[in-house]
Amino acid sequence: PRPDLILLDMLMPVLDGWHFLIQLAQQTPKLTVPIVIVTATMLTPAWAQAHGCCACIKKPIQADDLFQTIDSVLSRSPLEASAERPAAGPPPARRGELIDRQALMARLEGDSGLLTEIVELFMKSAPGLMRDAEKALHGRDAKALERAAHTLKGMVANFGARTAFEAALRMEKMAQKDDATGARAAWASLEKEMARLTKALVKLAEEHAA
Repeated sequence: PRPDLILLDMLMPVLDGWHFLIQLAQQTPKLTVPIVIVTATMLTPAWAQAHGCCACIKKPIQADDLFQTIDSVLSRSPLEASAERPAAGPPPARRGELIDRQALMARLEGDSGLLTEIVELFMKSAPGLMRDAEKALHGRDAKALERAAHTLKGMVANFGARTAFEAALRMEKMAQKDDATGARAAWASLEKEMARLTKALVKLAEEHAA
């Protein structure tokens, strides 16, 4: 049965909340069930929204806060909930920039510590997704390739990385068409853009940590 709401602890054993969100996006990309994050870290409501979640509850959990948040989320209409989700793609970054830094820091409410955290999460998750995509490409598994590309597309969009987003989008479309030749060309572009984005994110995190 379809749940009314997912209450997600970001520090679950074996499978943490971040990787759960990645797997959920891969397996059910059109899921509309609201997700509420539970965390002891400094994740903001803006971060939660950027990752497709409706709200963020801080530990230690207070019963009143928990019930009020659940009531608030469940009382929203489907139209309101869809309006809170991130846009289909990031706006163009400034000329010569891979990342829309201004939009990213505004989304994170200027929290440099949170920036470091999400960059670290990206570094842990992106290589596995790229391996999944490459394996699907070589195995001619269009559905698996589409899932991996879709998840990568959403991940890079959170950083305002337009060129990486467009590369992932092209690969997703090629997978949907089961166009092996087009998918291989898209993969070459995506691999290049993900390498560039990784370097840019490391540099950005180092600058804010200084």
